[in-house]
Amino acid sequence: MDHHQTMSSVLLIFLALSFTHQVFAATLHPAASPRNAPTTTDLISKTCGATKYKDLCIKTLSADEDSVEADLAGLASIAIKVAMQNGSDTYNYVQQLQKKAEYQPFTQQCLSDCTEHYMDAVDQLEDSLAAIDAQGFNDVSTWVEAAMTDADSCEEGFKDGSGPSLLTDRNTVFNQLCSNALAIANMLAKA
Repeated sequence: MDHHQTMSSVLLIFLALSFTHQVFAATLHPAASPRNAPTTTDLISKTCGATKYKDLCIKTLSADEDSVEADLAGLASIAIKVAMQNGSDTYNYVQQLQKKAEYQPFTQQCLSDCTEHYMDAVDQLEDSLAAIDAQGFNDVSTWVEAAMTDADSCEEGFKDGSGPSLLTDRNTVFNQLCSNALAIANMLAKA
């Protein structure tokens, strides 16, 4: 045998062993096989594909380190927690606005109402997390819808006055986060 034939034979044996190892590993651990294992990214993309605000959904779910091991219920919990954190941040923001004395009485009343609405919304999202744990997926939808209604009520309160809403952007983002969580909860209810 010359040098080229020896190298070709060694290469063939190596490739055969490598292929055999991959087949054997895929047989013993089917989940480890690249063809059989849906990645977290696939689950997030598929899940977010059913939401109205897909890009926001992908961004928020992918940013959470718990999404790596999450199933659909886990992703729903993450989406609700993100909405809950946003609602809590908005509640704190509104409280800071209330401390400013430059607002007219009507605006001050709107801010006071929004504080209550966001306090309720955060509580309702907490209830929806408990419903996920209890596998009461229809209850999850009810609580998330109620939280969205609270943000809508906050926004509507400003429309009765002469000035613009101070919270339109925050109310919009909160509703988008809740809309995504609601879509995922609805997927759970149908599963």
